[in-house]
Amino acid sequence: MDEAEQSQQIATASGREIAVPLNKLFRSPYNVRKKKGASIPELAALIESQTLLQNLVVHAERGKRKKTGRYGVVGGGRRLEALQLLHEQGKIPADVLVRCLEVSEDEAIAASLADNEREPLHPADQYEAFAAMHAAGKSSEQIAQAWGIDKIAVQRRLKLASVSPKLLDLYRDDGINLEQLMALTLAEDHETQESVWNSLPQYDRSAHTIRRMLTEREVDASRDPLARFVGVAAYEAAGGNVRRDLFALDGNSGFISNVSLLEKLVTERLQEQAKALKQEGWAWVEVRARFDNAVRRTFLSCRTIQRDPTAEQQARITELEALLADLEAKYETGEFEDEEALYEQQEKAEGEHSAIFESLREPHPDDQAIAGAVVYVGQDGQSAAARGMVRPEDRAARGSAAPGGSDAGEAEDGVGSIGGKPAGKPVYSERLMRQLTANRTAAIRASLADEPRIALCVLTFRLATQVFFGEDYERVDDSIGVRTDLVDLTRDASDLAETIAHQQIEEQRKRWGDALPGTKSALLAWLLGRGQDEVLSLLAFCTACTVNAVRSVEHPLPVADAIVSALKLEMADWWKPSRASYLGAVSKAKIIEAVTEGVSAGAANGMAAMKKDELVAAAEQALDGSGWLPTPLRAPAQ
Repeated sequence: MDEAEQSQQIATASGREIAVPLNKLFRSPYNVRKKKGASIPELAALIESQTLLQNLVVHAERGKRKKTGRYGVVGGGRRLEALQLLHEQGKIPADVLVRCLEVSEDEAIAASLADNEREPLHPADQYEAFAAMHAAGKSSEQIAQAWGIDKIAVQRRLKLASVSPKLLDLYRDDGINLEQLMALTLAEDHETQESVWNSLPQYDRSAHTIRRMLTEREVDASRDPLARFVGVAAYEAAGGNVRRDLFALDGNSGFISNVSLLEKLVTERLQEQAKALKQEGWAWVEVRARFDNAVRRTFLSCRTIQRDPTAEQQARITELEALLADLEAKYETGEFEDEEALYEQQEKAEGEHSAIFESLREPHPDDQAIAGAVVYVGQDGQSAAARGMVRPEDRAARGSAAPGGSDAGEAEDGVGSIGGKPAGKPVYSERLMRQLTANRTAAIRASLADEPRIALCVLTFRLATQVFFGEDYERVDDSIGVRTDLVDLTRDASDLAETIAHQQIEEQRKRWGDALPGTKSALLAWLLGRGQDEVLSLLAFCTACTVNAVRSVEHPLPVADAIVSALKLEMADWWKPSRASYLGAVSKAKIIEAVTEGVSAGAANGMAAMKKDELVAAAEQALDGSGWLPTPLRAPAQ
């Protein structure tokens, strides 16, 4: 068929349905499906046996001034590939006429989208199609109305279309998933998107990691306590910029870039509350935007003394202790009808008992004139206050010491420590104390095993005390058992096996076990043949395994505390308050106290009315990520 005959057939086609020779068809750049279709040979076989049942959708190709005679296929790209394959196989001629529906160039993209709805497009193809329509002058509202979807859905697809073409192609080839692609939209330029993607190791390319890298110097407006305290609207009204995350479920989500402005707004709001706190009589009141546990530990707590109870209070204490003993006995023997009622009775009695002892606490005279308060924003985004804070330099300047010439130390949770003698009933049961201190010991072991220099000092200390002073010269805590008295910490802490510290030390134990010779007689020769660094690493591990700071009751452990300070050990990195580790073993009052201290008083509102199980679950969630620690796990006072 010559050119004249082809032109005649095209010209005489009725309406917009036309017949176009196969060799005049090509895949149009307006075809929204960029990902090649699968199973083309199967489709070709079907067309050969049944002919082409469905027309292609095409638009005329235009040169500079007129049509070229060629047609771009915007709908039916897979069918075109199948026809071309049949030609390559010699089964149809190059000029075979193909039924087509002609559309204008302006309608090409929309027609391609509509045609491709028969077989779902790859999402990346749809994103780029929406972007092309938007570039052609269609607004987000017009596109949304045309396709029956929400405006936000259109905006999100346009945002995805703005990702680097290289990454979109990777998405088409399943080399990147949608969550990762959405995270990359937080970067505006392709270079940054590609740089972040390529800089991450393959095993750590999660959407979370990508977002963290792109926003590491910014504040998440939906999660950060300061942002929640001020409010995004107030921050923006003050001139602050927010980078929005179109894909966040929370419509208020975004990332705050001007952190200094945010903290300035927080400080201004807290000043009014600081004035009210000053009226309580504190020597000073300080405003801080953030007051995490690491900062809190730079302060000392106001020491307290325990005054003697009145005769009436002592009588009630005796009654309550007798009641608690009776309830405990009933629980142990099973002589009760309603476990929940017994538990509630026990909780009520413990709460009253603790309240009496709390009322007997008074500020130590040496600290009363220097104690202050810090106003800050809690983890729940509400204002909070830490009362009874003492600056170390203030105490040092006064040269204050407790009776007997020793520092009174911190008096927390109802346990005074004047002269090192505990006042009142112990706060924690013996079992819980051993569990908590076993966790602390495991964290010390895991940290010390990675610090050969400190381990060498610890070992030298232990040997020197025996060589130069003897065991009876001066009694110190025996936290270091260089005699290799190895203690299995899991006996005291059933939760230990699941902790990072225990798992880390056991991994090192296996690694060294695999490396060492199999017999004791061969060990020294093996050690003499190793480098100093390797020997020191083994020394650190072995020394760490002798640490045993497990205790039944609270009392000072200066050796263990010195090691903790040298290691800069943060127990919040190793231990979290949970049902198994703490919350299930203490009273409701102690749980509420933990939430109040670790989060805020507002977060503890309403908790007193909860049942124990409900309270534990709520507290576990509230304290998650707060870094709160019970007294036995806190860093020693400096």
